[in-house]
Amino acid sequence: MPHKTALLVQVPTPFLSGLTDLLKEKDYRLIIVNEASPELSLGPDDTLLNMDPRGLQTWLKDHDQAIDCWITAASISLEMPSARPVTYPPYPLYEHILTRMQQYHHGRVVNLYQGPGSAQGLSMHQINTIAARNQSLMQGQDILFNSVNIEPLNGLTQDQERAIYQQRLETILWLATTEDSRPHLEFFRGYDTTE
Repeated sequence: MPHKTALLVQVPTPFLSGLTDLLKEKDYRLIIVNEASPELSLGPDDTLLNMDPRGLQTWLKDHDQAIDCWITAASISLEMPSARPVTYPPYPLYEHILTRMQQYHHGRVVNLYQGPGSAQGLSMHQINTIAARNQSLMQGQDILFNSVNIEPLNGLTQDQERAIYQQRLETILWLATTEDSRPHLEFFRGYDTTE
Protein backbone atom coordinates (compact mmCIF):
# COMPACT_ATOMS: atom_id res chain seq x y z
CA MET A 1 0.00 0.00 0.00
CA PRO A 2 1.47 3.41 -0.91
CA HIS A 3 2.30 5.84 1.87
CA LYS A 4 -0.09 8.63 2.67
CA THR A 5 1.42 12.10 2.40
CA ALA A 6 1.37 14.74 5.13
CA LEU A 7 2.23 18.34 4.30
CA LEU A 8 3.44 20.47 7.23
CA VAL A 9 3.79 24.18 6.48
CA GLN A 10 5.30 26.78 8.82
CA VAL A 11 4.53 24.60 11.83
CA PRO A 12 6.21 26.07 14.95
CA THR A 13 9.33 24.15 16.03
CA PRO A 14 8.17 22.21 19.11
CA PHE A 15 5.04 21.02 17.30
CA LEU A 16 6.99 20.29 14.10
CA SER A 17 9.38 17.94 15.90
CA GLY A 18 6.60 16.11 17.75
CA LEU A 19 4.31 15.81 14.72
CA THR A 20 7.15 14.58 12.52
CA ASP A 21 7.79 11.66 14.87
CA LEU A 22 4.10 10.82 15.34
CA LEU A 23 3.29 10.93 11.62
CA LYS A 24 6.32 8.76 10.81
CA GLU A 25 4.99 6.19 13.34
CA LYS A 26 1.74 6.16 11.31
CA ASP A 27 3.80 5.55 8.12
CA TYR A 28 3.16 8.94 6.50
CA ARG A 29 5.52 10.35 3.91
CA LEU A 30 6.34 13.93 4.96
CA ILE A 31 6.72 17.15 3.02
CA ILE A 32 7.90 19.83 5.44
CA VAL A 33 7.98 23.48 4.44
CA ASN A 34 9.67 25.81 6.90
CA GLU A 35 11.91 28.73 6.07
CA ALA A 36 14.08 27.76 9.05
CA SER A 37 13.79 24.10 10.02
CA PRO A 38 15.27 22.37 13.05
CA GLU A 39 17.07 19.06 12.83
CA LEU A 40 14.45 16.44 12.06
CA SER A 41 14.68 12.69 11.66
CA LEU A 42 13.45 12.33 8.10
CA GLY A 43 13.38 9.26 5.92
CA PRO A 44 14.58 8.89 2.32
CA ASP A 45 11.06 9.49 0.93
CA ASP A 46 10.53 12.68 2.95
CA THR A 47 11.07 16.17 1.56
CA LEU A 48 12.26 19.30 3.35
CA LEU A 49 11.64 22.56 1.48
CA ASN A 50 12.84 26.03 2.38
CA MET A 51 10.31 28.36 0.76
CA ASP A 52 7.30 30.53 1.47
CA PRO A 53 3.70 29.48 0.66
CA ARG A 54 3.81 31.16 -2.75
CA GLY A 55 6.73 29.00 -3.85
CA LEU A 56 5.10 25.89 -2.41
CA GLN A 57 2.07 26.14 -4.69
CA THR A 58 4.36 26.11 -7.75
CA TRP A 59 6.34 23.17 -6.33
CA LEU A 60 3.16 21.15 -5.68
CA LYS A 61 1.91 21.81 -9.23
CA ASP A 62 5.27 20.87 -10.76
CA HIS A 63 5.40 17.61 -8.78
CA ASP A 64 1.70 16.77 -9.27
CA GLN A 65 1.61 16.01 -5.57
CA ALA A 66 -1.44 14.55 -3.82
CA ILE A 67 -1.83 15.53 -0.15
CA ASP A 68 -3.73 13.40 2.38
CA CYS A 69 -3.37 15.81 5.28
CA TRP A 70 -2.16 19.38 5.59
CA ILE A 71 -1.10 20.80 8.95
CA THR A 72 -0.50 24.50 8.53
CA ALA A 73 0.29 27.75 10.24
CA ALA A 74 0.98 29.29 6.82
CA SER A 75 0.61 32.98 6.28
CA ILE A 76 2.23 35.52 4.02
CA SER A 77 3.78 38.59 5.58
CA LEU A 78 3.36 41.90 3.82
CA GLU A 79 5.85 44.56 4.87
CA MET A 80 4.26 47.96 5.26
CA PRO A 81 6.34 51.16 5.32
CA SER A 82 6.44 52.60 8.85
CA ALA A 83 4.09 49.95 10.18
CA ARG A 84 4.00 46.48 11.66
CA PRO A 85 4.00 43.72 9.01
CA VAL A 86 0.57 42.47 8.06
CA THR A 87 -0.12 38.75 7.60
CA TYR A 88 -2.67 37.43 5.16
CA PRO A 89 -3.77 33.96 4.09
CA PRO A 90 -2.20 32.17 1.14
CA TYR A 91 -5.63 31.89 -0.52
CA PRO A 92 -4.33 30.38 -3.81
CA LEU A 93 -2.45 27.67 -1.89
CA TYR A 94 -5.58 26.70 0.06
CA GLU A 95 -7.57 26.57 -3.15
CA HIS A 96 -4.93 24.44 -4.90
CA ILE A 97 -4.61 21.91 -2.07
CA LEU A 98 -8.37 21.65 -1.47
CA THR A 99 -8.93 21.19 -5.23
CA ARG A 100 -6.40 18.32 -5.20
CA MET A 101 -8.11 16.79 -2.16
CA GLN A 102 -11.46 17.11 -3.97
CA GLN A 103 -10.02 15.17 -6.94
CA TYR A 104 -9.16 12.31 -4.55
CA HIS A 105 -12.41 12.73 -2.54
CA HIS A 106 -10.37 12.79 0.66
CA GLY A 107 -8.27 15.14 2.76
CA ARG A 108 -7.66 16.63 6.17
CA VAL A 109 -6.71 20.27 6.84
CA VAL A 110 -5.61 21.34 10.32
CA ASN A 111 -4.98 25.06 10.81
CA LEU A 112 -2.77 26.00 13.73
CA TYR A 113 -4.03 29.16 15.39
CA GLN A 114 -1.31 31.02 17.30
CA GLY A 115 -3.50 33.46 19.18
CA PRO A 116 -4.97 36.92 18.70
CA GLY A 117 -2.44 39.58 17.83
CA SER A 118 0.23 37.01 16.92
CA ALA A 119 2.78 38.31 14.45
CA GLN A 120 2.70 34.87 12.79
CA GLY A 121 -0.12 32.75 11.54
CA LEU A 122 -3.70 33.60 10.74
CA SER A 123 -6.51 35.15 12.74
CA MET A 124 -9.71 33.21 13.39
CA HIS A 125 -11.51 35.58 11.04
CA GLN A 126 -9.03 34.72 8.26
CA ILE A 127 -9.39 30.97 8.91
CA ASN A 128 -13.19 31.28 8.79
CA THR A 129 -12.93 33.27 5.55
CA ILE A 130 -10.77 30.54 3.99
CA ALA A 131 -13.35 27.91 4.96
CA ALA A 132 -16.23 29.99 3.55
CA ARG A 133 -14.39 30.73 0.28
CA ASN A 134 -13.63 27.04 -0.26
CA GLN A 135 -16.83 25.46 1.04
CA SER A 136 -17.83 24.27 -2.46
CA LEU A 137 -14.57 22.30 -2.76
CA MET A 138 -15.26 20.47 0.51
CA GLN A 139 -19.00 19.91 0.17
CA GLY A 140 -19.99 16.29 -0.38
CA GLN A 141 -16.36 15.15 -0.09
CA ASP A 142 -14.46 13.35 2.65
CA ILE A 143 -12.54 16.57 3.36
CA LEU A 144 -12.34 17.85 6.92
CA PHE A 145 -11.23 21.41 7.73
CA ASN A 146 -10.50 22.16 11.38
CA SER A 147 -8.38 24.42 13.58
CA VAL A 148 -6.41 23.97 16.81
CA ASN A 149 -5.30 26.70 19.18
CA ILE A 150 -1.55 26.46 19.90
CA GLU A 151 -1.33 29.89 21.54
CA PRO A 152 1.19 29.94 24.41
CA LEU A 153 -0.43 29.96 27.85
CA ASN A 154 0.86 31.97 30.78
CA GLY A 155 1.18 31.09 34.46
CA LEU A 156 1.60 27.33 34.08
CA THR A 157 4.00 24.97 35.77
CA GLN A 158 6.40 22.97 33.59
CA ASP A 159 4.30 19.85 34.17
CA GLN A 160 1.15 21.67 33.04
CA GLU A 161 2.95 23.04 29.96
CA ARG A 162 4.16 19.55 29.03
CA ALA A 163 0.70 18.05 29.53
CA ILE A 164 -1.00 20.73 27.39
CA TYR A 165 1.67 20.41 24.69
CA GLN A 166 1.07 16.64 24.58
CA GLN A 167 -2.72 17.07 24.44
CA ARG A 168 -2.39 19.59 21.61
CA LEU A 169 -0.09 17.25 19.67
CA GLU A 170 -2.58 14.41 20.06
CA THR A 171 -5.48 16.65 18.97
CA ILE A 172 -3.61 17.81 15.85
CA LEU A 173 -2.60 14.24 14.98
CA TRP A 174 -6.16 12.96 15.48
CA LEU A 175 -7.64 15.69 13.24
CA ALA A 176 -4.98 15.11 10.56
CA THR A 177 -5.32 11.33 10.40
CA THR A 178 -8.89 10.50 11.43
CA GLU A 179 -10.82 8.10 9.23
CA ASP A 180 -14.12 9.39 10.64
CA SER A 181 -16.33 11.80 8.70
CA ARG A 182 -16.33 14.32 11.55
CA PRO A 183 -15.39 16.78 12.99
CA HIS A 184 -15.57 19.45 10.31
CA LEU A 185 -15.29 23.25 10.54
CA GLU A 186 -14.53 23.06 14.27
CA PHE A 187 -12.13 24.98 16.49
CA PHE A 188 -10.31 23.03 19.20
CA ARG A 189 -8.68 24.49 22.28
CA GLY A 190 -6.27 21.58 22.14
CA TYR A 191 -6.30 20.75 25.84
CA ASP A 192 -8.67 19.63 28.56
CA THR A 193 -10.03 22.41 30.77
CA THR A 194 -11.65 20.16 33.37
CA GLU A 195 -8.51 19.55 35.47
